[in-house]
Amino acid sequence: MTIATANSNVGIALSAVVDRPSLLAFLAEYHVHYIDARTLKCPEPLMLLQSGIAGLEKSVSKSTIQQDSPRSKDSNFILVEARDPGTMRDIPDFCKFLEYELLKPRQLIDPSGGQVEQTSWLFLVSL
Repeated sequence: MTIATANSNVGIALSAVVDRPSLLAFLAEYHVHYIDARTLKCPEPLMLLQSGIAGLEKSVSKSTIQQDSPRSKDSNFILVEARDPGTMRDIPDFCKFLEYELLKPRQLIDPSGGQVEQTSWLFLVSL
């Protein structure tokens, strides 16, 4: 596993995400593939990531998008948002084993509409 370098525009933009509104703005601006696994328990977030990677790799190999297109660069990322504590271990281990690039996991505090704050973790995986 390698940690994504800060020269990635997507990685730099993700570092500014601190709450739900900034996450939604990030998703609107960048064309990353988003997996919302906040309500899922392990191993489901990992299974969705694995399925997402397989689908993305398949579409990238058949893609007709030009390499210099801004969308094609951002499209090589998958962002997983999860709350299950097991994902803090499972997703980095998965990326290390299969040699995918992983941006350092980022914590996101979600006040959930005035209720008790819930912590989510954001995992940005690059293919």
